[in-house]
Amino acid sequence: IWTFSTLAKEAFRISGVEVPVHRFDHPVDGDLYRRTKPIEWNFAKDLEGKFVFTTNGQFTERKNFIDLLLAYILEFRKEKNVALIFKTYQNDFSPEQCKAVEEWLVKVRLATKIPMNEQPAVYLLQRVMPKEEMAGFYSTGQAFLWSSRAEGFGLPLIESALCEVPVITHTFSSMGDLVTKDTGFIYKHTLTPVFGMPHIPWYISDQNWAQPDIHDMQRQMRYAFANPGVCREKGRAARAIALERFSYERVGRQMRARLEEVLAHRQF
Repeated sequence: IWTFSTLAKEAFRISGVEVPVHRFDHPVDGDLYRRTKPIEWNFAKDLEGKFVFTTNGQFTERKNFIDLLLAYILEFRKEKNVALIFKTYQNDFSPEQCKAVEEWLVKVRLATKIPMNEQPAVYLLQRVMPKEEMAGFYSTGQAFLWSSRAEGFGLPLIESALCEVPVITHTFSSMGDLVTKDTGFIYKHTLTPVFGMPHIPWYISDQNWAQPDIHDMQRQMRYAFANPGVCREKGRAARAIALERFSYERVGRQMRARLEEVLAHRQF
């Protein structure tokens, strides 16, 4: 069995799987994902002079965007020189689904009871973007926010790193395999029972996933915001490591070596 996560490998082991389980890194194209010219958004002028956070992912309980938005809104209340670009979708990009996400975002912001004119800027993106355009999305920001409760791998973290944008995250599940204090900003978390995913039968509440420490997430956001030079340093370090570690050549060599090892010991 091959997997991309140390946590998944351990889950196989404690579940009684007896065949060998090997973890490999997931390859990512370092030529496609690189620091490039930011996309010319229709709100590009609004971003001038602002520190920009980005995030993206499916709108589900596992991705946990409520905690991310709450931390962002609380930390940057009344501040005008910061922005969040939030790229998401629910099940698809139909008008009905997009409207549902827009309404949800308004409800979350109103539920904080913080006046809307005191809340920091949030720009919602709901459209399919080709991989070639995603590099421009990541490159728009100075830091990438990640609040997912658990991941099998977490491609956006490596795509962001390859674009020299450091990630603000916790270290549960695959995030601990991907981000260090040298390449990103780590906030604390605890474990809590899985919930809120009734549409997928394999999410059961006797499992655990991460509950971010929202106050510590705020502290890491603030530190990144106050230290753009540190963001650039971590971003360059993140790309250098990701280029070497997640290249198709390196991962391919590891997979080939494993196959050759299996074949050498197989009884035909």
